[in-house]
Amino acid sequence: MKVIKASDPFVVFQGAMTRVCGTFPGVHKAAADFTLLNSLCQTVNMTELPNKTLLMYTNPSIDTPIAANVLRLLEAKSAPWQKTTLISVSEDLPFALNRFAKWEGLSRVQLLSSYRSSFGEDYGVKLTEGVLQGLLAPALLIIEQGRIVYAERMLTLTDEPNYDILSQYCR
Repeated sequence: MKVIKASDPFVVFQGAMTRVCGTFPGVHKAAADFTLLNSLCQTVNMTELPNKTLLMYTNPSIDTPIAANVLRLLEAKSAPWQKTTLISVSEDLPFALNRFAKWEGLSRVQLLSSYRSSFGEDYGVKLTEGVLQGLLAPALLIIEQGRIVYAERMLTLTDEPNYDILSQYCR
C-alpha cells in the first residue's frame, strides 16, 4: 500500500485508500467562510461565531466510536478554555446532533451539520468514493482571527487528532 501524507487527496478506510475532494487548507491560509446547520436546524456562519480561537473537528459521523470519543474528550478538556469556541462538523442530520448532544451532555462543543453545504469540498475533507462517500474525513483545524494556525487531517478514518497541540492554542 502507498504511504500517504496529509497533503495527499486520500484517507485510509479499512485498508483502502479513499479519495477526498478539495484541497485541505494549510497553516497561515485564510479560513473559508461556511454556513452550517446547528442541532435546531438554524444556520451558523463562521463570521457569526465569537471572535475567539476556533477549534474545528470534522468527522464522518457522531455515531462512529472514534468521533464520539473525540467529542467526549474535547468536552472534558475544554472546561478551562474561555477564549476558545469548539465546533464539530459532520454530515449528520441536525436531529441526530441534537440527540447526541443531549445523550452525551455536551454543552461546550457545538455540533454542526454540513449536509446542505459545500463545506466538505471547501475544506478538502469530503469523501468522494467508497461506502462512506459523501461523509467527511476526520480533521482538526484551529483558526485564530480568520487564519488557520493548525491543520491536521487524519490519515485514516480511525485516527484521533493530536491532543497535545491543544494546550498550545486553546485557552
